[in-house]
Amino acid sequence: MVDIVKLNKIKIAIFKPLNANRHSAFFTGQHNVFKYLQEKFGYEVTYFIENYKNDFNGVKVKNLQRDNFMTISLRTARLFFGEYKYFWKIPYYKNLDFSPYDIIITEGIHYIFLDYFKNSISKVILNDSISNDFSLPNGKVKFLNKYFGYSTAVIVNEKISDLYRKNRLSINTICIGHAISVAKIPFIERTSCTGRMISVGRLVPEKGFEYIIKAISVLKNKHPGIRLDIYGEGPLKNSLIDLINSSGLEKLVCLKGTLPNLELIRSLEGYDLFISHPLETQQIAEAFSMSNMEAMAAGIPVITSRCGGIPYVVKDRAILVDQKMVDQIVSAVANFLDNPSVVGEYSAIGRKYVEDNFSIDVIAKKWDKVIKDILNNKNGRI
Repeated sequence: MVDIVKLNKIKIAIFKPLNANRHSAFFTGQHNVFKYLQEKFGYEVTYFIENYKNDFNGVKVKNLQRDNFMTISLRTARLFFGEYKYFWKIPYYKNLDFSPYDIIITEGIHYIFLDYFKNSISKVILNDSISNDFSLPNGKVKFLNKYFGYSTAVIVNEKISDLYRKNRLSINTICIGHAISVAKIPFIERTSCTGRMISVGRLVPEKGFEYIIKAISVLKNKHPGIRLDIYGEGPLKNSLIDLINSSGLEKLVCLKGTLPNLELIRSLEGYDLFISHPLETQQIAEAFSMSNMEAMAAGIPVITSRCGGIPYVVKDRAILVDQKMVDQIVSAVANFLDNPSVVGEYSAIGRKYVEDNFSIDVIAKKWDKVIKDILNNKNGRI
């Protein structure tokens, strides 16, 4: 068989306009991977992005423009007819042309724009992170199997494969995960825990900050030296402040607001324990958690919850607790405070785990293999 990928430069279209606007993993991790593919492997990468002002340097960018009349019409239809047709949620874009591209990388099976690609002449990779338990209606299953059954989904945790099988989807899955800029994260090996703790995330219910704060309230008497800084903004800010004040934690728990990613990375050196506590809802479940992995790369032991894809990502390199179980958070924190050897163990294995599995060069090589295997196989599967 002729290796077609050696004949021409591989052209990739990245279509994730909503993801880019949310400053999600696409902005902090995947952009670096796709830029790396262009720089090191000779790909030509183009992002399709809607009115995004920040510069995704190092790759081509095509700014998308909405068809305002179509968008208004669809939104009006939703008011009268509800969600009968899931594609009514699509704000249609003008002049989309993906024909010059060999590969289109877009979001996964729940993506509101999938209808654009059902008859694509290019190979389609669904980049999926949907990690909450779901059951698809028969019509959606038939749609996905008909138009994407011979596509490949690059997924961020192994749980998604189980969810695909549960929903009778024939889409091939390959787990790669997100990339961490390990080289930009200084490693400091922790050998004890002084009680300087950090938590990062949007101040929203699904991040579970109230349970972390309640755990600090339990710990404060036996461990008066503990401190927790929470970095993030969101609609729960005032209610979390009320909880902090009513629990007498004004001097122990501080809401620090937001920092640019690189500044936040630099601030990690001042902490020796990282806590996150994502909660699963009907709409969302944490799929990967960049902040967990960045903390591990910095040498900070991590306590997190059994939510969505988190256990599949951190495996046994972090301490896992059940959702909403304050007593388990308390026990996990106390174990690190009382046992310096445990701190040292998780500090060392966390950094190595991220280096070996999620550094940019490792993730980029996996993407490179997937793309080239797909292009060398006429039906798009591996």
